[in-house]
Amino acid sequence: MKLTQEEFAAVAIYEKELQVAVRSKYLRNVGRSGLAVLVPIYERVRGARYPVNPNCAACILGLLERLGAIYFADKEERRQSETATDPQPAAEIPGRRRNRQTRTRD
Repeated sequence: MKLTQEEFAAVAIYEKELQVAVRSKYLRNVGRSGLAVLVPIYERVRGARYPVNPNCAACILGLLERLGAIYFADKEERRQSETATDPQPAAEIPGRRRNRQTRTRD
């Protein structure tokens, strides 16, 4: 896992925007406040500075695509580790009573 729990929660707020960027290569507006959150997270994960011009749609789309790939890989890894460490018990489905005695009227 590359993202910390706090970073994962912060990026999860923008999951729809990341999903559109990764799947459709289309930019949904995240705003300047969103960029202020996402850019430092991406820079920490990447280990280098990533200059993003907030007025450049291609720059923002590139950031969202790259961060989205990291986020969804991390999300899948967390889901797999969660199910591996804590398997859910099989749900018992109540069945019908089979040997039900019927009353006969005398």
